[in-house]
Amino acid sequence: MKKVIALILSVLMFISAFSFTASALESDVSNTWGSLNWTLTTNGTLTISGSGEMLDFVSENTSDAWRAYKNDITKVVIGENVTSVCDYAFRNCGYITEASLPSTITEIGKSAFSACTRLEKVNLPEGLLTIGDSAFTQCMVLK
Repeated sequence: MKKVIALILSVLMFISAFSFTASALESDVSNTWGSLNWTLTTNGTLTISGSGEMLDFVSENTSDAWRAYKNDITKVVIGENVTSVCDYAFRNCGYITEASLPSTITEIGKSAFSACTRLEKVNLPEGLLTIGDSAFTQCMVLK
């Protein structure tokens, strides 16, 4: 009986050692990025506000802007007057489940949401003109 209890406790400890939550933020984080501002709240919502285009990331492996917090982001809200989603903007942000894009978005860049494996919902605005290559690749649950 002791061996069974010890085995069960070992399994539970093993599982808990590899369990984690999507957001480990202890306080809101915010910064500027070109003419845009962004804030990531402790509930995982990344809000991008301001006016104009998103600055391009240098590459898909960049550490610019919110990339250091990619595992904390569960929802993206882009404000009115932002006109584009740049290349690789949310690539590999695997905990995003939804993205809200304003009517002012005219372009979604290449690989912008690729490998957002939990992404279920994105509203595509009427004025959207361009969706880049692989923008939604590996978004396996996208509806």
